[in-house]
Amino acid sequence: MSENSATETIWLTQEAYDKLRKELDHLSGPGRAAISAKIAAAREEGDLSENGGYHAAREEQTPGGPDSSAHRHAESGSGR
Repeated sequence: MSENSATETIWLTQEAYDKLRKELDHLSGPGRAAISAKIAAAREEGDLSENGGYHAAREEQTPGGPDSSAHRHAESGSGR
């Protein structure tokens, strides 16, 4: 995985841009609320150190989580 500086230009097709924008809009709105609800439910189960549901929800909340395009891109070993 390469690190991109803030000034480095990354070119996207319109299709890729639209897909990323849709993902961002979802994760900034209804997706965020759903993940927050999952985390709250997992917290109610008690001990968080061994709570798989809590850890899965936290990972899903993280930018570039397991279902994000950025995460899949990094995992594939693709450059730009």
